[in-house]
Amino acid sequence: MEVLLIEPPPFGKYGNQRSKGAFGNLKTDIRWPPIDLMVIAGHLRKNGVSVRLIDGGGERLSLRELRHRISIKEPQIAIFNTSTTTIYHDLKVAKEIKRIWKNTIVGAIGVHVMALPEETLSLISDLDFVVFSEPEIPIFNLSKMLNVSSVRGLCYKKGDEFIRNSPEPPIQNMDELGIPAHDLLLLNIYQEPQLKRKPLTITMVSRGCINKCTFCSSHFYGRYRLRSVENVMGELRWITKELGVKELKFYDDGITYNREWAVDLFTRMIEEKIDLTWNTNIRADSIDFELARLMKKAGCHTVNMGLESASQDILNNIKKNITVEKMERAVTDCKKAGLEVCGYFIIGLPGETLKTVNETIEFAKKLDLDLVTFNITAPHPGTPFYDYLEKNGYLRTKDWSKYDTNSVPVYDYPNMAAEETYSLALTAYRKFYMRPQYFWKRLKRLDSFVELKNLVNNFFAFMNNFILKGLKIKFSK
Repeated sequence: MEVLLIEPPPFGKYGNQRSKGAFGNLKTDIRWPPIDLMVIAGHLRKNGVSVRLIDGGGERLSLRELRHRISIKEPQIAIFNTSTTTIYHDLKVAKEIKRIWKNTIVGAIGVHVMALPEETLSLISDLDFVVFSEPEIPIFNLSKMLNVSSVRGLCYKKGDEFIRNSPEPPIQNMDELGIPAHDLLLLNIYQEPQLKRKPLTITMVSRGCINKCTFCSSHFYGRYRLRSVENVMGELRWITKELGVKELKFYDDGITYNREWAVDLFTRMIEEKIDLTWNTNIRADSIDFELARLMKKAGCHTVNMGLESASQDILNNIKKNITVEKMERAVTDCKKAGLEVCGYFIIGLPGETLKTVNETIEFAKKLDLDLVTFNITAPHPGTPFYDYLEKNGYLRTKDWSKYDTNSVPVYDYPNMAAEETYSLALTAYRKFYMRPQYFWKRLKRLDSFVELKNLVNNFFAFMNNFILKGLKIKFSK
């Protein structure tokens, strides 16, 4: 028995986000390991199932190259990751598998198929099932039964009928998943703008979020659950001492939600002298100076905060459950502790106007953030934000390939057309990054050749994505 896990080839120039409900074409050459598939692989191995993992996205494989890798050995089950933006592109993987191995059971995972299992199955006959519950237990059970009709959490097609089995309950003890299978990947290929050292890998120590922002795919992952500190420490020892990993990204929604747990983990990392530099996502109201200082001692160099907007009305509209003042205080505390701060902002949330966009730009500059993103809100099917747009007739299309956080949005508001929203996002990038004092600050903080190379690569990607596109829009008017 072998299970083959596949991260499909890239769709956009710089690849795509698919893991943990993310979607859209990337703005620069970010290559993150496919953490969803790594967790599934780790769980399968822990339970004695042979597994192979192909990262077509990170390795930048063509469909032809992927076909060759698939043909090396016949798997009984093959599963690929997908997302809203890439769903049509990724379904080609199912076709290729069936062309080579007609008896292989082919399935798909991802938040898009969790939201729209029947629709996904209707798009192609080569797809045998999709997983609409958390994937690890259903995939393991399928590896034992080899019968899609007998496994909870799967949806499949029988004749002209779609059958959705009963759901698989969310896993309660996260330690049962084992440790993500880092060793099945080529770790030297991964990179990101915050990279300090190589090789880089990614992990997750939790699942779910304490909040339920209306636009976010965390709705699909249920309540917040943590792995034990000892389980995480076992992973950190392994990847540093045996795999030689130097840089880590904690890909959780927020690693500091449980302060007692976080303090225990960071203290253990310091005491055991874990040789890692790392960055992580945090929520602004779950951090303070003392905790930030402890994180810095444990090797953290950057925290990523979902700030979304400088408008309190917009934060309220999306049920962010946070204030602008708390966000500002969190950034101040982290910078005081010596951490760099990346702010994630979103343009096009309900209530957005030219005034609120300008407020957000000035807020980002005032905070003196080290990195920012101004992604365009892309509605994820199954979220309250998507339902809001659909109910009010604001959606332009249900062509999923257009649901991209870096393109013209798929919706119009009564007070703001999609093209204006897109133009404002490009303007936000230019106003923040095209400041001599910002570029000089970044140059002064460079500590290694890896960082210099990152800066140069991201600068040229930035010029292509935001400056040249912005000028083209400006002069076409």
